[in-house]
Amino acid sequence: MDPPLPGFGKGNWESRIRKYVTAHENYQDMEAWKGQENADIMYDDVRGEFTKLLIDNGYLDRKVWANATPPKYWLEVKSTIGECDATFFVGPTQYEEVCDKAI
Repeated sequence: MDPPLPGFGKGNWESRIRKYVTAHENYQDMEAWKGQENADIMYDDVRGEFTKLLIDNGYLDRKVWANATPPKYWLEVKSTIGECDATFFVGPTQYEEVCDKAI
């Protein structure tokens, strides 16, 4: 990202599938994730810069988030070879986790 987020890097990718990326020359040093997988990417926004970015780009309501304590973000990545508005699916366990963690 430009500018980079403080404390954000390869280590934020906490996914069991990251071991497969070592086939790419830029990620040959990437170790397999051995912890509990809660989300694909975890980011603790301790300085609020990611939250500000989301506010400034219209993803979060400024009235709600401008003075709130920045959260730890749990980011789940979904991809498609189709159009950007293609429907994506989550399993029942992922759905329940989202509902449990929603504000």
